[in-house]
Amino acid sequence: MWRWIAVAVLGFLLMVLARAPARWVQDKLPPRIHCASLLGTVWNGRCNGLAIDQAVAGRAPLAIDSMQWNLHPLPLLRGSVAADVKLWRGDGEATAQVQRGLGGALEVRALNGQLAVDRALLPPLPAGWQAEVAFRDVAFALDGNLLTRLTGSGRLVNVTDTRGSSLGSYELDFGQEPHDAPFNGRLRSLDGPVKVDAAVVLAANTGWEMNGTVIASATAPASLERMLAQLGPPDAAGRRTFSISAEP
Repeated sequence: MWRWIAVAVLGFLLMVLARAPARWVQDKLPPRIHCASLLGTVWNGRCNGLAIDQAVAGRAPLAIDSMQWNLHPLPLLRGSVAADVKLWRGDGEATAQVQRGLGGALEVRALNGQLAVDRALLPPLPAGWQAEVAFRDVAFALDGNLLTRLTGSGRLVNVTDTRGSSLGSYELDFGQEPHDAPFNGRLRSLDGPVKVDAAVVLAANTGWEMNGTVIASATAPASLERMLAQLGPPDAAGRRTFSISAEP
């Protein structure tokens, strides 16, 4: 009898939650996350005007026009929260499967889509430059501030500088085989005025290092040529080597 009572109580609670308005979660959001308006229910809701404060002082908040979620009930019985999420930013959108366990570890799977980016979303992007980032089957896991898994690839497309000059498109691929940090990837150019080929190493704390070569094409703008000249003289094939790194 107690089992049936428990089932009935659980069913009642699920029914209540199914009708609970999304605004109920407003006070439960982490301090760094802000939502201008919440629509729908706890299970199927939408946040318009999402802003996420950056961990680095002085950096502008990350702004997302809108986020929609569909919560899965069964993972709740195992002590975790899982949802299908869809984001809109500018004219782009992206979808992903998100899960967070009791220990606070965050897992993102099947991240696909294309979004407009700025320096808030991609800090290494120089001021005044514009681009879009395209995700393809990206999966990653975060435990606190540490990156514990990363697979998939991303493309930085339609890159333009402050003068509106096209700088082409680039792909960063970390492969599909899961492994521990550090994560080794490959950056290569897809089109545009330069040919880039570089090895990328991403640490668990998100610090990174990039080493490779770059060649300017005959159609490269003079401003880009001057920028590349700072790397030193090219070799016989026209390649210039570069090495850059950054701490989180």
